[in-house]
Amino acid sequence: MLLNKKILPRCSLQGYLIIGFLFLSLVTFVTIFSYSYIENDKANISLGESFIKLIRTRIIDRLENKFSHIQFLSGLGDQLYNSEKEVNLDNIVLIGGMREILRNNPIIKAVITGTKSGKLLQVRRVETNDCYRSNSEKKLPSGSFFAIRYIDHTSKDKEVWAYESQEKKILDKEFIADSNYDHRKQSWYKDCEENHTINWSDVYLSNSFQKLGITVSNVVYNSRINDFIGVFSFNIETSSLSDILNEEKVGVDSSIFITSKKGEIIAHSDSSKIVDMKNGKVEVPLVYNAKDHKMKLALEIFEKNDSDTFSFEYDETLYIAAFSVFPNIVSDSTNGKTITVNDLDNWRIGIIIPADEFVGKMKDIQKKILLISMVFLLLSLCIVIFFARSISKPIMLLAEEANRIKNFDLTGTVEITSNVKEIKILNEAIVSMKNNIKSFSKFIPKVLVGKLLKSNLEIRIGGKIKRTTLFFTDIVGFTTICEEYPADKLSEHLSDYFEEVTNIIFKYNGTIDKYIGDAVMAFWGAPEKDKNQSLNACKAALAIQKRLNDLNSQWDAQGKPVLNTRIGMHVGNAIVGTMGSSDRINYTALGDAVNLAARLEGANKFYHTSIIISESIFKEIEDSCLARPLDIVAVKGKNEGIEIYELVGINKDEPSLLPSKNQIGFCTLFSKGYKFYKERRWDEAIEIFREIHQKFGEDYTAHMYINRCKDFKKNPPPPDWNGIFVLKEK
Repeated sequence: MLLNKKILPRCSLQGYLIIGFLFLSLVTFVTIFSYSYIENDKANISLGESFIKLIRTRIIDRLENKFSHIQFLSGLGDQLYNSEKEVNLDNIVLIGGMREILRNNPIIKAVITGTKSGKLLQVRRVETNDCYRSNSEKKLPSGSFFAIRYIDHTSKDKEVWAYESQEKKILDKEFIADSNYDHRKQSWYKDCEENHTINWSDVYLSNSFQKLGITVSNVVYNSRINDFIGVFSFNIETSSLSDILNEEKVGVDSSIFITSKKGEIIAHSDSSKIVDMKNGKVEVPLVYNAKDHKMKLALEIFEKNDSDTFSFEYDETLYIAAFSVFPNIVSDSTNGKTITVNDLDNWRIGIIIPADEFVGKMKDIQKKILLISMVFLLLSLCIVIFFARSISKPIMLLAEEANRIKNFDLTGTVEITSNVKEIKILNEAIVSMKNNIKSFSKFIPKVLVGKLLKSNLEIRIGGKIKRTTLFFTDIVGFTTICEEYPADKLSEHLSDYFEEVTNIIFKYNGTIDKYIGDAVMAFWGAPEKDKNQSLNACKAALAIQKRLNDLNSQWDAQGKPVLNTRIGMHVGNAIVGTMGSSDRINYTALGDAVNLAARLEGANKFYHTSIIISESIFKEIEDSCLARPLDIVAVKGKNEGIEIYELVGINKDEPSLLPSKNQIGFCTLFSKGYKFYKERRWDEAIEIFREIHQKFGEDYTAHMYINRCKDFKKNPPPPDWNGIFVLKEK
């Protein structure tokens, strides 16, 4: 009951009233708008279906007119010649008529006539990249407009090609002696001869030009004796039909296409979607493997349902589709007879258009209505919130402040103004708690606490074995600096140094373990996992040396001591966790790997280096870093040897840490000398290390190896020598 009495003055009831008001308003608004939207959507779809039917009718009318005219033209064969003798290259009337048909009918790509005795005459347009029939790498003469083909199987020269300009001037000829093409064996000729009527072929692939086409054929009679002479036909590339369909497209995402019952795609408004390649060759495109997936889906729906107009969804978009079987083509022949062709009754024409193309404006109106309604709803919401804000705002600010304190974010201040007594008491308690934590936070690493809180780990005494990258730093000659520099100034100077080192370690995701006098211990891989822990530690080491190099120049100019730092690193298994007593704990790392990293830091003094990494680190970052091998050492307190390296640079990611050409050359040459040393090739090793002095200046480690090689030449090592050097100092 006491809790309820404290809650009621906080105006929770008012909050519930606000939520109830908004809920009822939203339910009312959503119900009315949804009903209106659904009904309007149905009306819009109906309107779209009516519109798409009009488009379908217009396309069919266009194609029907085209095809009717083509059928009429196909009956001109017996008007152009009356005997097989007239089918030759000298018949200017026949060839001229064929030319004119091509000129006036862009949809027709070639006109062909073939006789029953084996003569064939063809006139076609020349394409831009057409080549000679006998030499596919040689292009036709410039200015070629018509290609005339003549085949006579009774003649010595079976096949002749003549290439004409637009002005009918013959530019060149070629003779195909081994021609084996016989039109009498082709389906367009045989079907027409057998049925003695006009014939529309199935879609096919031209062997010569690798293009899809259909052929329209009609018989040719001798009008005087009513004798069959041959067949007069037109080749139509389906790309011409695709161009017609493309002209009728509504919007970018619409599709208009013609298919056969066999599943062949005859034409498509986007011809790029029907190109079917297999083993680098064009094939007749089929519906089941078409690139236009919504076309396949619409065809499946059309074949399953009786409706020729319907809507469907594909890829989260609503489409309207209309299908129709192609009507019979009716045309008048040259002799006054009406011709009806049923060959196209297996063609189906389909149209698919996004519903938004039709109902876009209606949807825009609906969006405006929605926007206006939302504005009024927001105005109502603002009025309601205005009266509740004086209570909700301070509560939210206090909650955010408490959440920041929970995450150990002690920055900033929040001023709460409220007339509610309980809010004032809560505010005073949070402010007092924050000030107390802020005072004591200086004694603990805030970044570490933040990581522990983020990882949701329970903070208790104990640790776990983790693969960790250990990192130790130490200032060169710090004892001497302490003796020569005033203590108060040194404390401030050392604080600036620690600030720079700490910021860089944090930047590369490291965890500060502790500050030990002038030394820093840090590690990577805990409490947060870091798959690039060794690389990040190496980047931090190089960044520290680079930053200190710049700062030392400034400090030297200011009369402050120069702080040169040595760094040692090793990666291995360590016990990581909270160690200490029930009254005081520390998040730290323990174990042999920690001791080894500390020893490697001290080894810098012996080798006159600044960053030493262990072999285990080098193997992890070998592809990303530049390092030179230093030695195989057994640190103090160890008998087992470990190969160590001096870290020089990082080869990628950060330009500021890239090694110079001089450093690359130095490391390459040193590695070569070190290899000779390990292989007991003393003279070759000495020569390499001396070359280092000549090219790159004096190097202490190179001097050391020259002396070692000289000693080993005088006193060769035993056969089981493994190169281990024992460090006797820490």
